[in-house]
Amino acid sequence: MTDQTPIEPDQMSAPFSAKIIHLADVSIEHGRSRRQRGCRHHNLTYDIPERRIWCRACEMTIEGFDAFMVLVRNYQLMIGDYQRRKADLDDAIKCNIRRIAARNLEKGWNSRRNVPACPHCSRGLLPEDFEKGSRLVSLDIERAKRKREKDT
Repeated sequence: MTDQTPIEPDQMSAPFSAKIIHLADVSIEHGRSRRQRGCRHHNLTYDIPERRIWCRACEMTIEGFDAFMVLVRNYQLMIGDYQRRKADLDDAIKCNIRRIAARNLEKGWNSRRNVPACPHCSRGLLPEDFEKGSRLVSLDIERAKRKREKDT
């Protein structure tokens, strides 16, 4: 047995309750266009005589602003891809700095008339200088010295 008593509205919530408006199957979202979300309009074609832009995929006429936004989105994706690739390249260069330095020294020593120069004293570095090996210094100590020289 079910109780069929009607629901009475609460007197305290009555001033704050909103009227319900039924719009059947219509939904409205602020800031959203009414076009379908299926096609992203990546295949735009422009027709100069008709002054019209349309999508070849869905054969829908595209407004100028929407076509511009497709271009802007693609441009932003390209810029993001460029920045990621540049960051990867910079990281690779930092990792390979020793190989680059050795290659540059080798190129300098392969020259018949010139030799690489020391970046500090500007004297030439000859291959014979390294014939018996090279004197090693601590990497941390050398970086600290250079930082101190740069700060003063």
